[in-house]
Amino acid sequence: MDKIYLIIILFLVLITSCTSQRVSIKHQDTAYTHYTMAVIHEEKGELEKALLEYLEAEKCDPNSLNTLLGIANIYYEKKDYQRAKEYLMKITGLDQDSVKALLLTAKIYLDQNQIEQSVEVLKKITAQEDNLETHLILGKLYYYEKKYPEAITQLKKVIQLDPSFIEAYIILGEIYIYLKEVEEAIEIFERAKSLSGQDLKLDCLLLELFKSHHLMDEAAKIYEKKINDQPNHISMRKLLAKIYLKKENLKASENHFNEILRQTPNDLEVLLILGSIYEAKKEYNLAIDKFKEVIKLDKDNLSAYLQLGYVYAKQDKYKEAIDILSEIKDEYQDNYELCFFLGYLYTYLKNYPEAENFFKKTILINPSSEMSYYQLGVIYNEEGNFEKAIEMFYKTIELDKTFADAYNYIGYIYAERGIKLQESLELIKKALELSPNNGYIIDSLGWVYYKLSKYDQALEQLEKAYHLIKDDPTVLEHLGDAYLKKNMFKKAYQAYQEAKKFGSKREELREKISHLEDILKKEKGEKNSE
Repeated sequence: MDKIYLIIILFLVLITSCTSQRVSIKHQDTAYTHYTMAVIHEEKGELEKALLEYLEAEKCDPNSLNTLLGIANIYYEKKDYQRAKEYLMKITGLDQDSVKALLLTAKIYLDQNQIEQSVEVLKKITAQEDNLETHLILGKLYYYEKKYPEAITQLKKVIQLDPSFIEAYIILGEIYIYLKEVEEAIEIFERAKSLSGQDLKLDCLLLELFKSHHLMDEAAKIYEKKINDQPNHISMRKLLAKIYLKKENLKASENHFNEILRQTPNDLEVLLILGSIYEAKKEYNLAIDKFKEVIKLDKDNLSAYLQLGYVYAKQDKYKEAIDILSEIKDEYQDNYELCFFLGYLYTYLKNYPEAENFFKKTILINPSSEMSYYQLGVIYNEEGNFEKAIEMFYKTIELDKTFADAYNYIGYIYAERGIKLQESLELIKKALELSPNNGYIIDSLGWVYYKLSKYDQALEQLEKAYHLIKDDPTVLEHLGDAYLKKNMFKKAYQAYQEAKKFGSKREELREKISHLEDILKKEKGEKNSE
């Protein structure tokens, strides 16, 4: 803005210097033109073009402070500090008290980590005038140097010069937190909120500061006292409720949020948080009511739809989740989270074409989404399109080389089909290296050993997997198969029965159970005959 203003007044400045024999009127006009073009290029971020125009302006009028400062600024932005300093020297030769030149000099010292030199220059500026930017930089420098009293003095001067300068309040509040002066920090942040309206952002910052400095309990006590004195102070009660939420005191948090709703029934943020609290407490009907209230007040509130869908999904009500999310899928068709969630829900319902469609949409939205490729791999595997599944899992690994489940899936597909068993073993070992206590990967390792006819190693790994995952029918059936190979018929029978109990309806499993029943009956008959 200053530069645009300077363009307007520059012509007057140039006319004033017309009496000087050093610059002709023609040169002044040319200097003005080049300077104007330089400012326009600089405003557009075209630094190289701006620099060329500034240098042309300098040729026409070598003593123009504004032109020299423009050149110094460009070199500073390009981090060519040596040339920036050369032009700052020219400026101070013409005007040794130029505040803008001194401020840029201080910034260069700061960038070069010459803190003391920077502070000295900044002090020189403050001796001349109360410059907001100078006080702010000094405040930050003192803060980073842990000179808190000096930092507080400078930041208070910033606020005095501009009471609406929110950054100064934030830094000042952080300093009070470091000094464990919690009441002062709270007061500063409350003032910042009242001035900026950025309650959510500032609350999040203050909560993180309380948490990182282990001041949650003290902050809660202070806010409780303040709320007792000012029961209708919504902002402070809201932050107190969030403190209790961070402390996982859901009951206290819920009580305060409900009191806020009593005073301001249409507070969308509070309704959303209460819905999340009820969801965490497994009070799903109450959670659903809150999210529906939000949607009633704000029919385009994506967060409410997503959380409502999540509550339905947690109750295995996948169709209801899809129905509610479908209400906004056209409006938010480019929203990654919504498309991914719908893909996930359709996968659960085994509607693989729809699931595939939504996961492909997420890839269009975010081509580097390894999770989307992974989910496509899962779908193709379920459909029996193993080559396509493996392609997707390898794409997942290409995007994230630490994605253990992708390695495991490829290895398991090979093992299940009895092909590339050595490669399968290496892939599964890699997966286990990345996720050592994953029962499903340990099961895969046991299964590939089984396929390699290494039954002792298979049994060892499958028993480990069973101890980690006792209710998975596939793990139990694998374990039964290993017991069967070791002629441990009773244990095999028990494992198969457990697999059936936990939901396996495979015809092959029923045949195995029937076969073992015959074996066990025969063994029992032989014992009785003895």
